[in-house]
Amino acid sequence: MSPGYVTPTKPIVYDPTTIAKVDSENEKFYLKVINEMDKDIVVYSDCPPARKDETVSGTGGEASLPATWDAWNGKVKTLRGKIKDATSTTTVDAVDAWIERITIAPNNNPGKSEKPCMRIEHDGTKTGGFYVPKGHHLRMELADKNKKAGWYSTTNESKNKAVSASGKSVWITGADQYTYKNRDPLLLVEVNVNEMLKKDE
Repeated sequence: MSPGYVTPTKPIVYDPTTIAKVDSENEKFYLKVINEMDKDIVVYSDCPPARKDETVSGTGGEASLPATWDAWNGKVKTLRGKIKDATSTTTVDAVDAWIERITIAPNNNPGKSEKPCMRIEHDGTKTGGFYVPKGHHLRMELADKNKKAGWYSTTNESKNKAVSASGKSVWITGADQYTYKNRDPLLLVEVNVNEMLKKDE
C-alpha cells in the first residue's frame, strides 16, 4: 500500500466529459477510458487487444504463456516516474499488430492521439498498464467494421497465437499506486469486457 492511500468509502460524483466525434473512428469500435480524476490514472488489461489468429509475441512467462506485453515498443514509465523508450524483447521480426491499437488522446482534442507510456516494474517487466494523464482518455481499438471482431488472447496450447475470446478484464488505479496481484484495495473501478462484440468465428 502506498503512503497516504485512503480506501474510498463512497462513489465519486463526476460531471461526465463529452468527447467530440472523430470521423476516422466511424468504421471502428473502441473501448475508451476517460480520466476525469484530478490526477493521472493507470488502466490495466488482462491481455493485448489482438484479433483472432494474430501473433502475440513474448519471451515466455507464467503458466507457460508468453509474456504478452513484451512486444510493446513505446515509452515505459516506473511508479517513481522515470520515463524511457521501451526495448521490445520479442524475437518476432514483424511488429505485433495490437501495439498500434492502444493510444491516448486529449479529451478536448480526440483526433490527436499518440502512444501512451506503459507501467513497468522496478526490474523492467512490462505490466500491461497504461498511464492516462489528467484530461486525456485511453483508446483501445477492439474491432473494425466488416472484419473479424473480438478481443482474443493466447492460451497455454496456442502459445503465441490469439485464439481465446473469453471475457477480458480492464481495471483502473491511481498512477501513484503500487501494483500487485491482489489488486482489490487499490481499484478505482474494474470492468469485465464480456460479450461486447459479436465475434466472427
